[in-house]
Amino acid sequence: MGRDDGKSKNKPRWTRSLTFDQNFPQGPTHVHDRPKKIPGGWSVEAPVSSRLYQKSALGKPQSDESILLLGEEVLFCHWHRHIPLPHDDWLNESVKEDPELLARATAFEQIRSGGERLVPVQHVSLSYHSDTWALRWSREKHPSNAEPDAEVRWVSFGDPLDLDHWIDWAMHVESKGRTPELALVDDEFEVTLYQLDMVEFLNSNPVHSLRHEDKVSMTSVNGLWYTSQNIDDWNGLGIEQFSGIVLRDEEFAIISQDRSDEQSLLKLLHSHGLTVRSGFRYGTKWRLYERSMEHSHAPWLMDVEEEAPENFRSLCLLVRLAEGVHKRWVYARFLNGVWHFLSFRRWLPGR
Repeated sequence: MGRDDGKSKNKPRWTRSLTFDQNFPQGPTHVHDRPKKIPGGWSVEAPVSSRLYQKSALGKPQSDESILLLGEEVLFCHWHRHIPLPHDDWLNESVKEDPELLARATAFEQIRSGGERLVPVQHVSLSYHSDTWALRWSREKHPSNAEPDAEVRWVSFGDPLDLDHWIDWAMHVESKGRTPELALVDDEFEVTLYQLDMVEFLNSNPVHSLRHEDKVSMTSVNGLWYTSQNIDDWNGLGIEQFSGIVLRDEEFAIISQDRSDEQSLLKLLHSHGLTVRSGFRYGTKWRLYERSMEHSHAPWLMDVEEEAPENFRSLCLLVRLAEGVHKRWVYARFLNGVWHFLSFRRWLPGR
């Protein structure tokens, strides 16, 4: 198990060759003129420019009917539109001036390969967050006559992860009616795409209120709390075991009316009708049910600040593991007096 049995076939890797004979085995029908250097990028002249912009939303139209391309667009057009590079040593020179070009071009090509229209923010006059790299339109739309569907950022595998900053960015993007999207480029130039979502767990009035009129005798057992009493008004707190109820520490704090727990996330989630159980077996803080455990599965796995992933490698693992058991991972964070819930899910362009 886990070994190659010789029967499976690996999908050939796309190596992004710079030679036409590999990108177009049948040979390009026509090799166009090389792009020319102009202030801000590279120019492709008419009539090729018109086709690239009108059909694919590539480049920024200029007054002379040419288009201006950025480095990632130059490479995309070379790989997919029969456009030669500006000169034979162009890539070597370009990466010396712009070390991020290879990763950025990889992300650009991956998103556009599904037919999506990705446009760098340098080409648009629309408003966007200062950290946004590009705007995305679906294949049925064109930037000249439609609003974008998404704002996109790209990161490399070694970049630091600041989830508070991602919450701020995602909230700003969603406020404009757009989807926040992330392209993560790994150390083999493979790209994983994510859509971010600010989840509204608390969009309704509280439905549960706990009553604590009677003191309940609890016994500490191996990091948990046990009572032989079966309490009906705890609304799902704890689990039934050994003809009684077993509570975790944070549940015991609620029952004990610990005043430090007034802002408890667990208490807040519970009051809004969510059943919260341990996420230990999934490597997370909690798993969340939108209804009782008997009538649904837990669609969410949740972590809080203390258990948050420290880098993109850990984030990738959490999201993939959650999706592998048909759940979504969500990060809960208390900022500026409000709880925010940020979720990531993988997606594929064109689907």
